[in-house]
Amino acid sequence: MDPAQCDSLMVQISEGDMNAFELLFNEFSSKVMGYARSIVKNPNLAEEITQDVWMKLVKAAPRFKSQGYFKAWLMTLTRNTCLTYLKKEGKYFPKEDIAQNLEEEEDFEQKLYDQFEIKRLKEALFQLPDSQRVALTLLISEGLTYDKLADSLSLSLSATKSLIYRARQSLLKLMGENIL
Repeated sequence: MDPAQCDSLMVQISEGDMNAFELLFNEFSSKVMGYARSIVKNPNLAEEITQDVWMKLVKAAPRFKSQGYFKAWLMTLTRNTCLTYLKKEGKYFPKEDIAQNLEEEEDFEQKLYDQFEIKRLKEALFQLPDSQRVALTLLISEGLTYDKLADSLSLSLSATKSLIYRARQSLLKLMGENIL
């Protein structure tokens, strides 16, 4: 589902359209659940958090600002909800500790969205060589594993990992700040 369609569905949800909610839910519910599980490490708590995230989404729909990055907004909402639950249970860990438990792709993506303005990131991405930009964009936006990314790029696994590493290093250099 493209970002513009997600933004449009959020507008419809703000107007009370539950069919729009169902479309977003069907598209992203497993991603929200998986991300919550990776943070809280408890399937039952992850289910509770996931329900809370979707209720928050409906409540936030009228205030949602369309920027074309719905998935990033939803994942940030999920992460923040997880941290709130962990604090309530007395199991809060600093963001740095949680980041160590996340997969490398999610960690990198989240740090980008958390620490930089979207406009700066887009500008830096478009300055990357085509191969690096395409690989990094597929990895982040499609949530592909390195194996699937290697298949879609027709590269070996080691070449794909190397390409992503170079893309990240180039992006960091272009952004002019150390986020790793």
